[in-house]
Amino acid sequence: MVLGLGALRRLFADCCQCAPYAGLSMTSMTRVERPKRRANQAGEESRRRVLDAAEELFAEKGFDRTSFVDIERRSGVSRGSIPWHFQNKDGVLMAVLERVIERYVTIDAPEPERFTMRDLVAELRTLTRSGPPGLLHMIVTAALSSEGSIRDQYVGFFRSTRKRLAVWLPMKASQPMSPSRARDLAVLLNAALFGIQLQWAVDPEEVDLDRSLDLLADVIEAYLAVAPASTRRGGRVSP
Repeated sequence: MVLGLGALRRLFADCCQCAPYAGLSMTSMTRVERPKRRANQAGEESRRRVLDAAEELFAEKGFDRTSFVDIERRSGVSRGSIPWHFQNKDGVLMAVLERVIERYVTIDAPEPERFTMRDLVAELRTLTRSGPPGLLHMIVTAALSSEGSIRDQYVGFFRSTRKRLAVWLPMKASQPMSPSRARDLAVLLNAALFGIQLQWAVDPEEVDLDRSLDLLADVIEAYLAVAPASTRRGGRVSP
């Protein structure tokens, strides 16, 4: 059934007589909604400022030595409102971790078969330099010392990354690659990528991030050009 304009107007008029909209015109209802939108936008801005400040502070001071007072001073957001957004400091860390993970999800490109090893290291290089250098080290430390949701989130992130790499790597190989070989190579590549990041974060004067990532890309591309389809283990070739 298609309602004409007159019928729609009558329907709206009837609705306006019902609580909680009794006596409200469409214009006045719009005015009610606008303050809510402004409040939501202000809340999102406060949340972003808290997370930006927390990222920097966690990287500089570590999670345990960062307080809500520190976050308030850095972000300009009242410390009394921080629990309203995140409940507690663990909640802030979880939100920081989730935001970092979102930055690293790069393999889900629109055309993964065209996404090269060079593209991967280029994006990782950009992401590494865009955030506080010590953040990754702090997250690793927090994950290793925790048995709760922080550790679970970290484990889930690496499992997801390995899974995506294991799907993507065979697309780059010159020969068919077995699932077990793809999984093993995904573990190796994941460890190398994040190991280089961690070493650079801890000792940037000694570790050349660009050269190390470029060399890793060379090694992986050379391997994929000649990679056998299966992995040799203990004298046996596994499927």
